[in-house]
Amino acid sequence: MSGSELQLSADELARMADLCQASSSQYFSVDLDFSGASLALVDALIEKAWPKGDPDAATWLTWGSYLGEVLVRTLGGEWRVAPLVVNSEVALAGGAVIVRPFEEVHRRFHRRPGYELTTRYEELLSEIRQHSH
Repeated sequence: MSGSELQLSADELARMADLCQASSSQYFSVDLDFSGASLALVDALIEKAWPKGDPDAATWLTWGSYLGEVLVRTLGGEWRVAPLVVNSEVALAGGAVIVRPFEEVHRRFHRRPGYELTTRYEELLSEIRQHSH
């Protein structure tokens, strides 16, 4: 079974994100705190550790879980877990804004021109503000 075929709960995704945080500290000496600002560290780490943008499925899923948990913890998001984990979403602003963290991380790893998680986070903040008025 590949990583994309895994069926996980929201709690399991949160635990995977916690493991990502611990591994980043242990292996890369990068302290992540689940803040929006920590995504700048993630962007830099991805650039440094995976310069060819070719992570294995476990790496991709781990970073997608971390991004999803940043959105849950900082923006009040809620996981909407799909039967195939890579299709899972985080609903923001009461469901008015939907983010697919694994897809976002996939874009980051594959170097879409100018694409960074920090920029995407700022875009999401703007979208949430638009829906709160």
